[in-house]
Amino acid sequence: MGTFLVTVGIGLSTAAILSLSAVAFTLEYAVSRVANFAHGEFLTIGAYAAYTGQKLFHQNVAAAALIAAAAGLVAGLLLNAGLIEQFRGRSAITVFIATLGASLIVQNVLMIIYGAASVSYTFTQGGLHHVGPFRWTTTDIEVICSALAVAGLIYLLLQRTRFGKAIRAVSQDRALAQVSGIPARRIVMQTWALAGAISGFAGFMLADTIGTFSPTLGFSFLLLTITATVAGGIGRPYATFGGALLVGLGVINLYYWGWRAHEYILTDQRVILNEGIVSKFSRSIAIDRIQDLTTFQGLWGRTWGFGDIELESAGREGAELLSTVPRPQQLRNAIFGQIEARRRQGGSANP
Repeated sequence: MGTFLVTVGIGLSTAAILSLSAVAFTLEYAVSRVANFAHGEFLTIGAYAAYTGQKLFHQNVAAAALIAAAAGLVAGLLLNAGLIEQFRGRSAITVFIATLGASLIVQNVLMIIYGAASVSYTFTQGGLHHVGPFRWTTTDIEVICSALAVAGLIYLLLQRTRFGKAIRAVSQDRALAQVSGIPARRIVMQTWALAGAISGFAGFMLADTIGTFSPTLGFSFLLLTITATVAGGIGRPYATFGGALLVGLGVINLYYWGWRAHEYILTDQRVILNEGIVSKFSRSIAIDRIQDLTTFQGLWGRTWGFGDIELESAGREGAELLSTVPRPQQLRNAIFGQIEARRRQGGSANP
């Protein structure tokens, strides 16, 4: 039960980021009736803008977050003015190809500027805190609190301001809103700016959470964003938050059962691998036989906290793969620790 609650905590942290990305996507769709496949690049631009800003503002997290939001805002304005409005009234497939092309252009420009290799922030993740049944890092808590604060501001904006009422009017019928005296084009432009700012901020939080990121960061997160948007009801901002929560917890629940099916036990002499839920299969590798090990985490793995470990052992053909390992870096460090401890013991026994 404890492991399950830990995975739920990870799901809530990621769902918080997903909710911001999804609500920005649905705002874009609501006012333009366009599925923006370059939406993920707003997140990527925000992440890289914060990466540049951290050097200018001496590791100030708040300044980096504001820079990410500002960069996303500018990206939203440019995409809307330079592409979305230009293709207004065209077929859905035409807009899809146009936004996908814009996405690829942005990715390649970022690769030219920053390189294709992954980069990372130098902000500290903070300690591990027990919050009720959950275990979150300081960064996780900041992410959840920030997402709740932004969600509250979006609610107040849409419900209590003239701008929010104008957004709802344009989303229901742009032509009628225009006839009623609402400057529809300006409202659409401002909505895209708002969506870009939210996305840029979400991109910063996503990059800070997963540790390292590359120019494909946002594009890889786009599928989850669209899934959460559809789950909550595309074009419905409030329901989108619920959709993001469902998707976040649903995906982490799938990984939880994957973790349950793969159990790894480390002793001072062996790494024991137990596989299966109903029927069990067990094997072990002696610590002394391990010569090297490699960890791998893709974007999903860094987002949800799992990865693979490849153990290279003496006297075996090939290597042993430990798949879907929760927090693989911790297990890797523990195995290295045991190897070093046994080497020290061997050295002291044979002076």
